Amino acid sequence: MKCLHCYTAEMKKPENQHPAYVECPNCGAIELLYKPQEYQRSAHTVPYQKNKDGSLKIQIVGFFGGFGSGKSKASLQEVFMRALENPRGTGLLTAPTLQQLKRTTLKTFFNEVCPPPLIERYNKADGEIELKNGFVFYTIPSDDEEKLRSINAGIIHMEEASGIKLSIYEQLLNRMRDFNVKNKMFAVCSNPDMGWIKDVFVDNEKRKDPNHPEHNLYNPYINALVWETALNKHLPPDFIEVNSRGKPDWWIQRYLKGSFEHSEGMVYPNVSKTFVDPFNIPSHWEKFVTLDHGLRNPTAVLFGTIDKDKGIVYIYDEYYKANTLVPEHAKELKPKIEKIPHGRLRFMVGDPSIRNKTDPINGKSVQALYQEYGLFFTEGNNNIEAGILRVNSYIERGRLKIFNNCINLRKEIINYKFPELKTDNYNKNLDEKPVKANDHACDSLRYGMMRLPEDPDMLANDSYNPPKRVTQDEPEYEYEDFSGRGFLSFV
Repeated sequence: MKCLHCYTAEMKKPENQHPAYVECPNCGAIELLYKPQEYQRSAHTVPYQKNKDGSLKIQIVGFFGGFGSGKSKASLQEVFMRALENPRGTGLLTAPTLQQLKRTTLKTFFNEVCPPPLIERYNKADGEIELKNGFVFYTIPSDDEEKLRSINAGIIHMEEASGIKLSIYEQLLNRMRDFNVKNKMFAVCSNPDMGWIKDVFVDNEKRKDPNHPEHNLYNPYINALVWETALNKHLPPDFIEVNSRGKPDWWIQRYLKGSFEHSEGMVYPNVSKTFVDPFNIPSHWEKFVTLDHGLRNPTAVLFGTIDKDKGIVYIYDEYYKANTLVPEHAKELKPKIEKIPHGRLRFMVGDPSIRNKTDPINGKSVQALYQEYGLFFTEGNNNIEAGILRVNSYIERGRLKIFNNCINLRKEIINYKFPELKTDNYNKNLDEKPVKANDHACDSLRYGMMRLPEDPDMLANDSYNPPKRVTQDEPEYEYEDFSGRGFLSFV
């Protein structure tokens, strides 16, 4: 390729054999060699949006995918190109720890993305990379919150974001104030994760639908890109086969397929297939109500119904509120329960500890307080292992469905996990109890399911025609009257 600057020589590979560029031996001009694969083009073509004053809005782009999907390379390349477009700007490269920052972000940046001639200086002690155009990248691990608070950046790249707290992400978002950067960008790079990454980025795409129950939370600044490993044509042909050999299904789905519906240690691994859009529930279907009471923690109440023709349980509504006393809960719950037709309320069940928990104001038990407001919750079965088996049994048989408007239940049940599972211990004896955190709606669901038959087929009402009764003459017979009054005769 002829040099497009001086037109006097052919471009050549540099002596250091760096893969990111070629250079002109006469004038020293540099040509970048990066060429995105077809699926990676979306990383570099996210449409700009303008503010009322004509300035460009901040772009928040999530790069997610399996191992080898090229997310780190593509995200860093986009960050680097924007740095070249904004002289004297500032940026931040971060990862959960300094070791991860060096091993992932900086290694890719120096070895694959940024040509050495474009680096003016690199101060390892201060963690600063200055480019020839005066743009400065600060390299700070996310566990150093004190240093992060002093950053004012226009471009941020966050690697392995699943290992970084949501509060750090939100803090850095507030630090994007550098006016020298015109096309600001926050690039978030991670393997699929069921935590805040999924909630903030992946689920945001669903909220775009005006009919989504969380449409008011939709963030138009966010774009999420999810790539599976197989899209990367530069990988060795046996890469997927080698890396999937002997791995459990959740690992393959998450780390090779890029699935956000699979995670190690999920208590209900197939719960995503239970989510359905709401519909009008027939008035003759039986209903039930479940309660997990909390004071500082949320009080989670679920409303369920049973399609007895098909033997399917639907969770159709929820109430979820923290830092609230029983009178306020009762005020909001009573109208919901009174909507249930007479004779159609099958049961109301709650955490058995409601008989022992006391209200901090009057000292009465929580169960007694609800009863004062006409809400009679019976004590449920709190056997965790049995409850999980019951819920999973209904899920696997397609007999449990959850309406999409039950936002808090959906969030909790997807993230409901056993203690973290690693590939080097997944075949050992594991803890049978889930992590005790953010499980209030999940507990409420268990109490309800434990009141239903173990076999969901028993929920269905099969039509039954009794046998035709016939009348026939019967012979007279006698039996002895032991009261001493002789024999009695009956027909």
